[in-house]
Amino acid sequence: MSLNQRQIIRGQDWNSHDMTLNFLQEGDRLWMVHPHGWTYWDMPDDFVLAATHSDLLRLTAEILLYPWETSTRSSLEGTRQLGTIPSLAFSAGTDSTAAALVMPEHTILGYHRRNFESILDHRNADRLLAFMANEKAKTIVDISSNHELIRTYHFKQIGFSSDFACATHLILLADHFDIGAIAFGMPLDNTWLVKGRKFRQFQETHYFQYWKERFLKAGLDLSAPHSGDF
Repeated sequence: MSLNQRQIIRGQDWNSHDMTLNFLQEGDRLWMVHPHGWTYWDMPDDFVLAATHSDLLRLTAEILLYPWETSTRSSLEGTRQLGTIPSLAFSAGTDSTAAALVMPEHTILGYHRRNFESILDHRNADRLLAFMANEKAKTIVDISSNHELIRTYHFKQIGFSSDFACATHLILLADHFDIGAIAFGMPLDNTWLVKGRKFRQFQETHYFQYWKERFLKAGLDLSAPHSGDF
């Protein structure tokens, strides 16, 4: 890609009407323009943006930007069929590791790697990823991204924009890997308990019903293996 094309990517105007127009590909790097700049994911060599369903792009934009940009809550086509492969947003922490151990053997473990200088140290995660790959024969998808910086444009600390931001790499790769479900290591106190102390019917909450429908519209099922699933 030429220098002029790279400059176009970084200078691309945010489109609030069609979320799909905010995504561009430069080699293995997938860019997403947002109102304050751009973010990116370093994808597998054979990833092709043009082969990615538009609803996956729309869902990704909503998850990363909806706390500040209501225009991202756009309609989804609902034409993507559920894939056949389960996946897990794998942080290499206790909860996601427990989820990985109870999920099917062919589950893809998708690790989000913070691709900028910070106090986060990936070395323990790297050891666990190597163990899962070599000893447990797990498929590991390790994707570098800087999308945790989006919050800093809104005077917040580095981190995930919303609860499901940790899985945006898997959403974007759903067609590439034929993913039909994305699991999260959410424990009971984040689902069936309010602030860890008061029981609720999590499946009846507006939060669950909204996101379950949005994911299903994009051809993805939501799962929380050690929270009784959904």
